[in-house]
Amino acid sequence: MRSTVKHSPVTSISFRVILSLLIAIFVFSSGKIFADQQESFKIYVVGEDRSFSGQQLQAAGHDVTWEVDALQIKLADLSQFDQVWFVDIFAVPDATGRANLINFIKSGGKLFFVGDSYKEERAPLYNWRDSLFNELGAGGVRQSADVNPSQTVYYTNPFHVTSYTPNTVHYIEHGEGRNGSFDDIGNGTVIVGAGLDATGTPIAIAFNYGDLEEAPHSRAVIYLNSNMYTNWDLYVENLAKFLGSKDKTILQARYTSALPENQGHLKIALHNSRDVSGLQFNLLDVPDAITPLQITTTDRCLTFSASWEDNPDGSISIVISSQQGAAILPGTGSIADILYEVNSGVKMGDSSDIKLSDVLISDEYDQPMLTTLLNGKFYCDVLKGDVIMDGVVNIIDLVRIIDIILDRPPEPTQIEIDAADYNCDGDVNILDVVAIINMILGREPAGLTKGLSLNIQSDDAVQVKSAGIIPFFLSKEKPISGAQIELQFDPQIVKLGTPELTNRADGMTLVTARRQNKLSILIFGINGKLIAPGDEAIFNLPFAFKSARNTQNGFHVEKIILADGNAGSANFSDAELNYFNLQLLPIAYRLEQNYPNPFNMDTEIQYQLSERTAANLTIFNVLGRKVVTLFDEEQIAGTHRIHWDGRDANGQIVGTGIYFYRLQTPAFTQTRKMTILK
Repeated sequence: MRSTVKHSPVTSISFRVILSLLIAIFVFSSGKIFADQQESFKIYVVGEDRSFSGQQLQAAGHDVTWEVDALQIKLADLSQFDQVWFVDIFAVPDATGRANLINFIKSGGKLFFVGDSYKEERAPLYNWRDSLFNELGAGGVRQSADVNPSQTVYYTNPFHVTSYTPNTVHYIEHGEGRNGSFDDIGNGTVIVGAGLDATGTPIAIAFNYGDLEEAPHSRAVIYLNSNMYTNWDLYVENLAKFLGSKDKTILQARYTSALPENQGHLKIALHNSRDVSGLQFNLLDVPDAITPLQITTTDRCLTFSASWEDNPDGSISIVISSQQGAAILPGTGSIADILYEVNSGVKMGDSSDIKLSDVLISDEYDQPMLTTLLNGKFYCDVLKGDVIMDGVVNIIDLVRIIDIILDRPPEPTQIEIDAADYNCDGDVNILDVVAIINMILGREPAGLTKGLSLNIQSDDAVQVKSAGIIPFFLSKEKPISGAQIELQFDPQIVKLGTPELTNRADGMTLVTARRQNKLSILIFGINGKLIAPGDEAIFNLPFAFKSARNTQNGFHVEKIILADGNAGSANFSDAELNYFNLQLLPIAYRLEQNYPNPFNMDTEIQYQLSERTAANLTIFNVLGRKVVTLFDEEQIAGTHRIHWDGRDANGQIVGTGIYFYRLQTPAFTQTRKMTILK
């Protein structure tokens, strides 16, 4: 990491001297620096460990304590441990054990709970487990009683919890029939057993900081399948890293990208459960690929300043301090932004490790805080979100991404499309818009997508007269941060007006684009606002059919994507999309002439109902005797078609001659004549 520009002077000499002294004292007393301790946790493995998780954890360098009897958790002193791994699938702890575990989690302890598919003998434990998590504020998590070996409704982007850093995904294959599923994931995030760009069967739920509302400083994982397939040892190792230590500060260098000879931004993130008065650390890229130009603090530490100086080994020492005696409040998020340039000679596809070391973080009492370090990575590649290629992601990129989604000119280049696909799902859509807004506003990504309830009321098409509005309710039960709707329509049949937001979407932005027979609609909150749950429509779409006698649809909802507050997605099925299709209601009842007529073996009869009603269609011979009733039931309003195959009620083919067919409702009767020729 070279430094070719004059950097900021040290802003607080006294603070740096104190930090240096504290480093020396702590290293001397502990015998090792923080970085050496970063991957070793004290873990309590309780229960019958059928997957040998404890052995894998010990092999990874952790200090593991075993207790085979899960009921003994009531007697354990959990305060000394960073993590508890509950690996039994039968034993249900008593009330004392439950209270002990809850207190551990609320105090910042981390929990892994093993599981398997739901079976009768396991039901008491799993119901107890789900109840415990919901008491901790998990939001209604519930394992399904059904075994589902092929569920594919969950999608995972590259932020996969089986790796403790983004974009490094390890996963585990499972045997047929071993996969469970969830009826409700609550505030959690589904982990699937698939790779970077695939759907797969759900295998676990992860709860990140804040997801457990009654234990916001804790992380937890509920696992569904406990077997020893490929990568299980790596899976256990990475889950332990994800869970981390109890009440320990985490400093992380984020992943960053920039094109050759361009500039980029490297974020330094901090998770702290106590106030932080200042910090110092070293930063080194291996191999040397980037040069720092400027370091600024973020909104988490506005009254702090950042300075750095070069070290002989090529690293830089960074100090973040406050001359006003302020503190970085507990939370998770970026605290520093390092503007850098890519060194000459670095080519597309090159990469380097961003390594942190020699960290000292002081609490509100100027005492050192035990710290976990998570290294980052530089990629010489497109910076996700930086569509205009200026090294930073901001509102200008957001505007361009919206233009790309709406097919506005100019035609995007492949580099622009790659940069606009912020969540790496292969598509540029509303999810990327919401994710970039969250990033601009400094919100932390959820890491994995979460499902939404779609709340479609009916599988019937929307029944309308010749003109009116279509209300789009979308999600009624959960808040959403954005929506993308793609409509196909025939301008010769129907005219679509300008969509109008309702009061429920107050404060949101709506943009549209029309191209011949396509209308695209984007709804999002530029300030990060969410659309609250409710029974009111989110927007109304005016329309008018050009002919009151038209019987064609002329209108089709091609796509609806909803985004939650973390840029997680929900997509509508074809059946649910059909709810929004328009069907023009006839002004009056009508029975059309059958076609073809005359006919030999098959003919079609079309009829119109102006309202939902009981109706029957019966065929008679020339003597007035009933041949067959084609239907006798309640039907919805609209235009209907039915075929007759020339057979009577007994399935016998009728002879040549003239027949009559009659449509009858409580308010209408009409009869027409048809001819069969053999």
